[in-house]
Amino acid sequence: MKDGTRPFFYLALSVILTALTAVGCNSNIEDPQESQNQVTVASVVPLQACVDYDGVMMDVDGDGTEEPVYFGVAQDVKLQSRIRGNTGINKFSDVIFSSVTISYALSSGVNPPERIEAVTITVPADGFATQGIETVLGRDVVPPGFFGPGVTGTIYLRFRGEDAQGLPASATGQIPLATASVCDTI
Repeated sequence: MKDGTRPFFYLALSVILTALTAVGCNSNIEDPQESQNQVTVASVVPLQACVDYDGVMMDVDGDGTEEPVYFGVAQDVKLQSRIRGNTGINKFSDVIFSSVTISYALSSGVNPPERIEAVTITVPADGFATQGIETVLGRDVVPPGFFGPGVTGTIYLRFRGEDAQGLPASATGQIPLATASVCDTI
């Protein structure tokens, strides 16, 4: 190689190596089998799951006597989408979740069984979607259920689905949980 062309060779080599480094750091290239739409649990309303462990006294059969009725806990989960990398937003970036796994970690050490529920939630690319979910089932509260005085814990949510291109997508979140004899007071 002539001495006059050597600086151009090194400049060209530097440009090629820089380009390869940029491609190596691009999240689109690193995991092409995952959706570029990154979805997170943005908020939950109410912020905490309150379980009324002793039930609500009601006359369920109209005979004038009241008995405890146990209700589940319903919460609205807001999902937020952000596009990773430099792919841009298009109709193939929307995510459609088809299931949510709900699991628990309670202070009592005895947890309701993990459950998987079917859902249909479409989160538009770079947008939001809200879904109501029963995070605690009434049947899990009925004595001798999993909830009682002083029990606290965390509810874990894991949404699974795919984007419009068919690439897998997921979102996770957690919700604090408390018990009370009257949930309006906490």
